[in-house]
Amino acid sequence: MTWRDELLVYWILWMVLVSFVARHLFDGAIYLMEHVASATVFCIPGLLHLFAGHLR
Repeated sequence: MTWRDELLVYWILWMVLVSFVARHLFDGAIYLMEHVASATVFCIPGLLHLFAGHLR
């Protein structure tokens, strides 16, 4: 195996690792954004109702 072949193998392994980590992080970020959005939609009306007595 020449040094070019070895470099190619390392390059492929590095790209697979980086793409796996990037996909995992972006999936986690999208999951978190979905939960924050759904919590905002469901919690804000409840919070407004809860604090409506204190705002009068």
